[in-house]
Amino acid sequence: MLRLSYSQLNCWKNCKRQYCYKYVLKLKEKNVETKWSDFGKAMHQVLEEFHNKSNLNWQDNCIFQWDKYKLEDRMDFNLFKTCVINGLVLDFVPTHTEQKIFIRIGENQFVQYLDITESNKGIILDWKSGTYTKDKETDYKKQLICYSYGYFRTYNKFPKEARIFFNKPNKMIIFHVVSDDYNGNEQKIIKESEILAYKESVISMACEIKRSKETLKNSDDWEQNLKVCYPFCGYKYICYGQTDCFKYKITIKNGNGFLHGNVTPTLLEGIDRLTRFDLPSKYYMQQAILAKRNGMVKNIEEIGRVHLFNKIHRMFPIGFLNKIKKILRDYCEYNHKILDLEIEDLRDKEIIKSKLNIMPNKLITNKILRDYQIKAIESFIYNDGIGCVVAGTGAGKTYLATEIIRLINTKTLWIIDRKELLYQTKEVIENLLGIKMGIVGDGKVEYEDITIATIQTLHKNIDKHKKYLNSINFVVADEFHKTAAESYQNVFSELKNTKYRLGLTGTPKREDGKTPIMHSLLGDIIFSISAKELIEKEYLMKPKIIFYKVKHGGQDLEYPEDYKISIAENEHRNNMIVKIIEENKDKKILVLAKLVENHGKKLNNLIKDSYYIHGSLNSEKRKKYMNAFKNNKFGILIATMSIASTGLDIPDLQIIINVAGNKANIGSIQSLGRVLRIIEGKESAKYIDFIDVGKHTSKHSRARIKSFKNEGHDVEII
Repeated sequence: MLRLSYSQLNCWKNCKRQYCYKYVLKLKEKNVETKWSDFGKAMHQVLEEFHNKSNLNWQDNCIFQWDKYKLEDRMDFNLFKTCVINGLVLDFVPTHTEQKIFIRIGENQFVQYLDITESNKGIILDWKSGTYTKDKETDYKKQLICYSYGYFRTYNKFPKEARIFFNKPNKMIIFHVVSDDYNGNEQKIIKESEILAYKESVISMACEIKRSKETLKNSDDWEQNLKVCYPFCGYKYICYGQTDCFKYKITIKNGNGFLHGNVTPTLLEGIDRLTRFDLPSKYYMQQAILAKRNGMVKNIEEIGRVHLFNKIHRMFPIGFLNKIKKILRDYCEYNHKILDLEIEDLRDKEIIKSKLNIMPNKLITNKILRDYQIKAIESFIYNDGIGCVVAGTGAGKTYLATEIIRLINTKTLWIIDRKELLYQTKEVIENLLGIKMGIVGDGKVEYEDITIATIQTLHKNIDKHKKYLNSINFVVADEFHKTAAESYQNVFSELKNTKYRLGLTGTPKREDGKTPIMHSLLGDIIFSISAKELIEKEYLMKPKIIFYKVKHGGQDLEYPEDYKISIAENEHRNNMIVKIIEENKDKKILVLAKLVENHGKKLNNLIKDSYYIHGSLNSEKRKKYMNAFKNNKFGILIATMSIASTGLDIPDLQIIINVAGNKANIGSIQSLGRVLRIIEGKESAKYIDFIDVGKHTSKHSRARIKSFKNEGHDVEII
């Protein structure tokens, strides 16, 4: 699958070798003058913000953008201001500015931006900061045909006019879109058949690109066009000058990559250093070994250190593929060499090229992808289908991941870590895709082209599932911060032919230091958006976070006794919880506890009309209680944090009361996310917690407060 745009295809038509350098090898451009493109970007930004009414003070914005793009002493400010002024007046009111069009053409993803759209009148407009040239009118028309096709795919109708406005000379050229039987006198026209034919031209070029990528092993084999080198090509230093290169080859086999070529000791050490990590307990592990062996220990630094790159076999987990590519590029650039990299993929070709015939043309929903969701999808495709998306609760991770599944269109396994999410997630994806999903978990083993499974079931019977796991081309790991666990590593070792790997979570770091392991399986973070950003964009509700001070507790006790006296059996604290619930009995409340018997059960006895779910409760009762809580406007659900802090989808939840006294800031942030969803009729989102007084529990309370403040939230202490 290729990610294409008009500029990429234009690059391909102009010089195929330049395309290779830029989009295949992803080499950095050098010694290219950017003042014209920076001038255009600055002009576009001022006009976009003026016409979408986000910044009507265009004079000040001109100065701001001029400084932002560092145009002083490079371009003429008065000319810049003239270009902006000429673009301020339009003969229509835009419905969209800088509209992103994200469509599928054949097996490829196509992205374009429309500077100005008036969808009611059917007008699209593109600004140019350069000079109008009569000789280029054919090129202008081709670009407008491309934009018209994107408009057609978005609105299911043809535009009426496609315009290009040249800001400097204040010149507009207008192409009228007409039917094929048009007999008028208009000279500048685009026929509807020309717009529809654009699809086939894209597919044709995409096939050529794919064929070149598969058959041409060296960059020198790609056809070059020296006529387009000056002045805008940033790869002249390769074509005209430096030809010396370092040649490497990566062989992909059984879920690992093997590096071949001129791999020097310096490069080996560099790769090892960038892929290894030290455990947080490293110092104590070293001290224990030193004491045991009377200080006689060789390679003491290696104790407590984990290596994910095997220097002897030059082997690395496939999740590090893009990381290794970047290291090789940086190493070659440092040595003033060109990277000549060959990828030999020995995975089952039928599996990694397989496509399904069951996907809908679009997700079955009235929802529209949000801007950040589109960026996340684009990032995944741009990074060759390997990477992790970090987004808080309410960001629509399941929704955007299902769209990726639809686009990738291949045999997929969705892995979760708790059976509570098994049916909930299955139902959401089935409704969005309109297909039946397989299920592996809760005593069921039913494989389908798209299957959801619990990691526990897969790992427990891994020999039974090996053949199935070997047939998977796309794996989605929900709550991917848990994939450093041994169970995940063992299951992923059997995904021998899996090309596409997507991780989803709201909390990307682990507190045990094993964060690099999860990236070795799924790739680096390719997109991230915080709860604060989602709140600012008004996709989530701003929470009110309150911590109540507790007066009594076990001040000087060790942790088990401290927890028992300060939290689980603290009558004063438990009565505070009951009182808070009684004051909010007209709200939907989730109470998060830690201990099943000593605390959760005690609270369930104290609180009237509450439901209590925990790990030892059978599936039937757990489902019954959960549905009863979801379907009622008000109510109280008590649940252990391990069950309810992540993945629980109750949009109308109004209050979270965290009574667990947990020390992990990850758990706190996840818990808060349960209550932030916006839904009609919901007026507030409240998180309630406690400041305990024990030796350890007070420290944990302060850590939770700090974690919320670090996320940009306000905390009220009562």
